[in-house]
Amino acid sequence: MTPKQHSPYSRTQADHDRERHARAVAAAAFLGRHGDTELAHLTEGEMVIPPHILTPELHAELAQAFAAAGADMGRYTVGGADDSCPAPLSCTTRL
Repeated sequence: MTPKQHSPYSRTQADHDRERHARAVAAAAFLGRHGDTELAHLTEGEMVIPPHILTPELHAELAQAFAAAGADMGRYTVGGADDSCPAPLSCTTRL
């Protein structure tokens, strides 16, 4: 192998950075309190509704409000298939 060739098994700095980030996220999530396992970036004024408060009636009202605003409720549901996750990060770092 010449000095300019890279092994197909060689890892890039980006690979190492992604792994380091995934480990840091997992470690921080592990430190959650009261059953918390997910990390989130929130904007001032946003609310997080714990599952035990989210009754079927409240869920239906929120679904109507999201629809009226033209917003996808799935993007705001933590752990859902459509939840928002900034590229190039992966939302698959779950405990």
